[in-house]
Amino acid sequence: MKPRIAVLISGAGTNLQALIDATQNGQLEAEIVLVVSNRKTAFGLERAKNAGIPTLYFPLKPYKDAGKSRAEYDTDLAKMLEQHNPDLIVLAGWMHIDSGAVCQTFLGRIINLHPALPNEFAGAHAIEDAFAAWQQGKISRSGCMVHHVIPELDAGEPIVTREVPFIEGDTLESFASRVHEAEHQIIIEATRKVLENPHIRFRRIEQYLENDGEKYTKQMSQDARLHVQSMLEVGEAQMALESFIYSLALEKIDIEHSDTQTIYNFCLLAKLNTEEANVFGAWEVFPSYLNTLGFNPKNPPANQ
Repeated sequence: MKPRIAVLISGAGTNLQALIDATQNGQLEAEIVLVVSNRKTAFGLERAKNAGIPTLYFPLKPYKDAGKSRAEYDTDLAKMLEQHNPDLIVLAGWMHIDSGAVCQTFLGRIINLHPALPNEFAGAHAIEDAFAAWQQGKISRSGCMVHHVIPELDAGEPIVTREVPFIEGDTLESFASRVHEAEHQIIIEATRKVLENPHIRFRRIEQYLENDGEKYTKQMSQDARLHVQSMLEVGEAQMALESFIYSLALEKIDIEHSDTQTIYNFCLLAKLNTEEANVFGAWEVFPSYLNTLGFNPKNPPANQ
């Protein structure tokens, strides 16, 4: 089960393309489950369609025409996003200031790419403002960041930052090009970093056990189920996941118990050599792993 990402865009979608490429070439173990744009002509929608990703055109204008507020728009947008059960929302050139509904719904699970360094140039014209400041001799570098989204504009805690120095002879276009190149790098790095956050991983494991994992948990012994649940309750998501995998693996091949070192070694194997997105299926290879150690599934060794 790969982490689920929804990406919100308003324009060409070059940063979206960076994320798409990263999910396809293995840089980012995640699935983009939805791309939303508030502009019908945003080329990012075509990028998503070309990659087979569902899209949603969700404009503000019909709300304004109907006399509805921006807050009503944001509330409906949040509901639309919730239907896709994303683990993370990535604002990648989303030119719309949230009134609070989306931020509050996904607090801790929504990040934004901004073409300036922390506490420097907020708003939609950050690159132009930075370039003007450089021309006036006020700064020698700007940059970009990915930050957590909070109600205050471009003020959330930075996740990844990247400085971009000005070069003699720079034009606005040449400087903007280098900023965008840096953006394409940090949006992948920041997304991966956030998805590794225990809060996100804990949520994913809970979701799995409540939904797709149900058919497997029914196969587990009562003791195994209780152990997994107790680990989840105290927030030990990784331990719960490991217990889940090993309990299923052992029961599937009729092994009632195994030695601690074997369990530990398999734990390392799963972490190091199994994509986390597929780790829920790792128990299926457990019999083969035991065979490589000389175990006979029908006649397991005594506990050591």
